Amino acid sequence: MRRFLALSMIALAAACGGDDDPGTTAAAPTPTPTTSSAPSSAAPAGPQELRALTGDRWSLTQIGLSVGDRLTVTNADPEKGHDVSVEGVGASDTLAQGESFTLTFTKAGTYTLVCTIHPGMDATVTVR
Repeated sequence: MRRFLALSMIALAAACGGDDDPGTTAAAPTPTPTTSSAPSSAAPAGPQELRALTGDRWSLTQIGLSVGDRLTVTNADPEKGHDVSVEGVGASDTLAQGESFTLTFTKAGTYTLVCTIHPGMDATVTVR
């Protein structure tokens, strides 16, 4: 019985740990911030799509783009055809509903985008 009691005491002492200073605790590791070295692809400066809408109007009248950006013009008007023309950039034939035409702006400046079929249907494109 003494032997059992002595072994129990030794086991109890071992289970309590061997740290003599109860005021110290192990510090949790500090997380290290990580950064990505992957290149970021910058979002375009402005919309990439302009739509002709019912009522002889564009979906936007002011458009901001960066040099090299493309602007796709789509006829979303179910009632009639539209075209697009930007002096010095390009011009389309008449677009039926659902048809598109893409312009690429290679120089900075301010451009007027028009539908030559419908006077007054214009938008300003600013390219930086």
